[in-house]
Amino acid sequence: MKKIYTIVKQLLETDSQTRNSDKYLQWQVLKKQGLVRTIEWFDGTKEVISKDQFISKNTISLETVRRTRQKIQETCKELEATSSVVRVKRKQKSKTGGNFIYSEGWN
Repeated sequence: MKKIYTIVKQLLETDSQTRNSDKYLQWQVLKKQGLVRTIEWFDGTKEVISKDQFISKNTISLETVRRTRQKIQETCKELEATSSVVRVKRKQKSKTGGNFIYSEGWN
């Protein structure tokens, strides 16, 4: 299996949406690992991951994916977020040590 660094860097290089959204990047990594499957649903098809797969010790930690993206973007400026809003928010978060995230609401 490829190392997580290689997978994340490849996704950042080939899919600009992964540079702006950790959730989207994490989903793409799970897909690369072969953990996401497509099922038939009432209104078409859906991509899903089972609870057993999600909590498996073999499934990469989503926080590891986020940290790997952060390190890659620190060293490879050409892979920084393409959205100026995302860049500003990430810069603010890094200055505060990420502490302000706990004040966000659950809307």
